[in-house]
Amino acid sequence: MPKEDELRYGPPGVHAVHLCVDMQRMFAEDTEWKMPWLPRVLPNVVAITAAHPERTLFTRFIPARAPGQGVGMWRRYYERRSSMTIDELGSDMIHLYRISPASFRQPAPSTSTSTPPAGAAICTRNCAVPGSTP
Repeated sequence: MPKEDELRYGPPGVHAVHLCVDMQRMFAEDTEWKMPWLPRVLPNVVAITAAHPERTLFTRFIPARAPGQGVGMWRRYYERRSSMTIDELGSDMIHLYRISPASFRQPAPSTSTSTPPAGAAICTRNCAVPGSTP
């Protein structure tokens, strides 16, 4: 049986990344999508991110700007639940929750044109309105 502070299958490999999914204010604060555990896991997320910023990727869920926008089932969802649109939430609610990626150590800029720089630590994905920006 492993000790409490050890990983069951050993440490992550040298190519492992920390994928931090949707650590946003809209999931931490008083909204329909609030996740009560998010503030509890925040210290661990910050510690891992600070230790390995070059191996950390953040995703953000970007809701529709207004009711009636969105694609497929999301369009109907935002018509019924307009409180989760950017116009109702406010654009600041899609920002990361108490995490400031700019404060993490940044690697030197890459000179390669074929791959993104190692410091490209934030990945934004627009799930609700493809091709739009909030």
